[in-house]
Amino acid sequence: MSEEKADEDIKIIKEWISKQPHLPQNIHDIMIQRFLHVCNHSIEKTKTLMDLFYTLRSQAPEIFDNRDPMQRQEVLENIEFIPMPKLTKENYKIFVSIEY
Repeated sequence: MSEEKADEDIKIIKEWISKQPHLPQNIHDIMIQRFLHVCNHSIEKTKTLMDLFYTLRSQAPEIFDNRDPMQRQEVLENIEFIPMPKLTKENYKIFVSIEY
């Protein structure tokens, strides 16, 4: 993707955000780029995902705030993630998890 196209996509998303009073108005360009990347640069999918993410974040902050890093470490010590060698036809990376 060209830099001009990426900048144009960010501009479109920022304009859309400005018309969404329930969304934060100070979302950094890098965060927008990440959403675009995850959505394969689809503007409409990006809007849907951002709306879902920020709505969930505001309505269920316990999922995002005050997370215990030791709990996360415990999970990582008891589960192994093994990447499969090939991508799916949709270009997804598959991981198999094994719990000890």
